[in-house]
Amino acid sequence: MSVFLMPLWMLSGAIFPLDNAPDWLWSMMIINPVTHALHLIRMPFYHTPEDLFANPAYQLAFIVAVVWAVGCLALAMKRVHAVERGA
Repeated sequence: MSVFLMPLWMLSGAIFPLDNAPDWLWSMMIINPVTHALHLIRMPFYHTPEDLFANPAYQLAFIVAVVWAVGCLALAMKRVHAVERGA
């Protein structure tokens, strides 16, 4: 888990901001789903609920987080099903 999650967390913007990152690093950070999950956690502290749901950045972060969660769940279910069939 650490081999997979630690780089995602380090490139999420939780430790250093996205704004000052070089272009190549910024592009890696912006495709990271943990970056979008971090936006979902941080943005409610600075905006009202009405502003959040009207904000395209929040909508994008929400969509990316949901797609990532559903994709990981589907992959896990496929893996479990394959293991059960092999047993």
